[in-house]
Amino acid sequence: MSASALARRRPALWGVPLLLVAFLAGMLLESPVSPRSQTGTTRSDVDLRGAETGTFRVASFNVLGANHTVRGGTHPGFASGSVRTEYLTRLLDLRDLDVAGLQEFQRPQFDKFMALTRGAWGVYPGNKVTNYATHNSIVWRTADWELLQARTLPIPYFGGKKVPMPYVLLRNIDSGRLVWFANFHNPASGKRRGDQSRWRAEAARMQVALANALWNTGAPLVLTGDMNERGTYFCKMTTQAPMRSASGGSFGSGPCQPPKELRIDWVFGSNFVQFSGYDVHRGDLVRRTSDHPMIVANVTIPLRPRG
Repeated sequence: MSASALARRRPALWGVPLLLVAFLAGMLLESPVSPRSQTGTTRSDVDLRGAETGTFRVASFNVLGANHTVRGGTHPGFASGSVRTEYLTRLLDLRDLDVAGLQEFQRPQFDKFMALTRGAWGVYPGNKVTNYATHNSIVWRTADWELLQARTLPIPYFGGKKVPMPYVLLRNIDSGRLVWFANFHNPASGKRRGDQSRWRAEAARMQVALANALWNTGAPLVLTGDMNERGTYFCKMTTQAPMRSASGGSFGSGPCQPPKELRIDWVFGSNFVQFSGYDVHRGDLVRRTSDHPMIVANVTIPLRPRG
């Protein structure tokens, strides 16, 4: 991480009563939130009228797994996973990102990332759960954010194999304000793997249920991922859960109207979250890093309406 990036300090994002911090810090048990848990989670009614709003930057980025670029891999024209991780760390600084959801972030890339960043970025699950779980990790600047809770959801991947995928509760160090972040990668259909639509549908159902469960905690959720679906996933997430997309489109109980430009890479947020500066980055450094664009958005967390 560059000296200028280390020196950069953002203004305090938000204030929050300490009661809410204590409430949410002890909210969830050690087991992951399951689709059933949304009916048993109690929402906080703490009054936040005295809090301030604030903005941070988030990204979703499929970084192209290291195994795709080894000899005999599917993308031999790219540099190794280790070299491309150097590009990734530069992109995080160049885009002034606070938090990012990474997909295909394989163990060689994770190891290189930790060596390069030297504690400047927190990672979950990283190497803390299983080797396969590393592939879908959330990263955040440790100078600005503190990890309070870390959980995984067993998402069905190729052939229905369950892969632990993360959601975390982060606290802004300056203000104490809390935000949930979740990151997923749903299986793609293709000649090699066949039709995976059954497992994508099950994954989407679980992710919608998680969004509903976390809504009940009172803290906003920002959800990133490579969903390998466009309008279908958008409509499920924005009509079946209190969520909106950074790329626009409708949300709520009315007819679903997806954004004009549909992609498989997404950034969603709780429906009271405000997005701005949505951008699909395909610059030279991104193209050298991955076969996916980097999806970036500014996130502003206003006071959540009560009721």
